[in-house]
Amino acid sequence: MSNFFTQLQGRKRVLIFPPGQAFNVYPHACSHPMDTYAMADVEALGDAECDQLKRLPALRRARALETLLEPGDVLWLPSFYWHYVRQEEEGLRNLSVNCWVGAKPDGSTLLGGRKHEMAAACDARPALSSEQLVQRLLACSSTSARAQAPTDRSEARDDATLDAGGSHGLACLLAARWLETEVAAALDESEVGPFLNALAGGGDAEERAGHDTGTAIGPAGSPTYTLAAKVRLELLSSVGLKSTCALLRAMTRHGRLHPGIAPPVTGPVVNSEKAQSTPSEELHRLMTSDGVLDGREDSPYL
Repeated sequence: MSNFFTQLQGRKRVLIFPPGQAFNVYPHACSHPMDTYAMADVEALGDAECDQLKRLPALRRARALETLLEPGDVLWLPSFYWHYVRQEEEGLRNLSVNCWVGAKPDGSTLLGGRKHEMAAACDARPALSSEQLVQRLLACSSTSARAQAPTDRSEARDDATLDAGGSHGLACLLAARWLETEVAAALDESEVGPFLNALAGGGDAEERAGHDTGTAIGPAGSPTYTLAAKVRLELLSSVGLKSTCALLRAMTRHGRLHPGIAPPVTGPVVNSEKAQSTPSEELHRLMTSDGVLDGREDSPYL
C-alpha cells in the first residue's frame, strides 16, 4: 500500500530509493523475516572503505531522492519504494503519522508480485508467440552461461536496464519477488539460493569452466529443469529478454541469495504482514521502560 507520511512535530530526513534501485540496497530474501526491508545501512557509509561496502559493493551505485520534512509537511511514499527515515534533532520530541491507503484484494504480501500486477506495471508487455518465447528462452540461458565474471561496469549496465524509467523498475522488482516466492514454494529452503544462482548463470544451458552451475538445475526433463524453464518463460513474457538476463544477475549478485549474506534472525518474530501483533506484555514493558529495557540493549522481539 502507499503511505501519506505527515510530519507533526520536529523534523525528519528521508531518503527514497525507487523500485529500479532495489538490488543496489540488497533486499532481504523473501524467506527472511525482514523480507520487506533492505540489508543496506546508510548510516554506516561514513568511511569509503567500510566493511559494509565490501560486503554490499553495489551500494556505491545506489541513488536516492532526499527531502527534509518540517512540521505540516506531507510526503507521499508510493508502494514498493524503499525509504530510510531519520529524526534530525535527537532527544527532542518528534511526531509523525502514517496514513496507509490502497487495498490488497488478493491478500498478497507487499512484495508478493502477481501476474496481473506485473502486467499492469509494464509500460509495454511484449506480445510474443510460443515459438518466439522458446527462442528467447534459449537465448537467455545461453547468454547467461557465456557471461564473463561480473565487473562494476557490467553491473552498472544491468542497473541501467532495470531502472530504465517509467514503471519498468517496478515491473522488474515485482518479477524478482515473484520468482523468489515461486521457487521457494517448489523447493526446500536450502535449495532456493543455489537454484537461483544456477539459473542466473545459465546452468540449464551449459556448465561454464570452473563453475558447476548445472547441478542445481538438474538434467533435462527433471522437475527442477522444468521449473527453470517455467519461471524463465514467465519473466521473458513479463519484462523481456534483456531485462530478464539483467534481473537474474542483479538479484543473485554478491552472494545475496547463496550462500546468503543476510544475518540470521533468532528469537521470537512479530510480522505485521501476517496479521501478527506484539504481545501485550511486551508493549507494556516498552511503554514503561523509558528506553531502558531491563538493562538490555534491544527488545527480544523484531
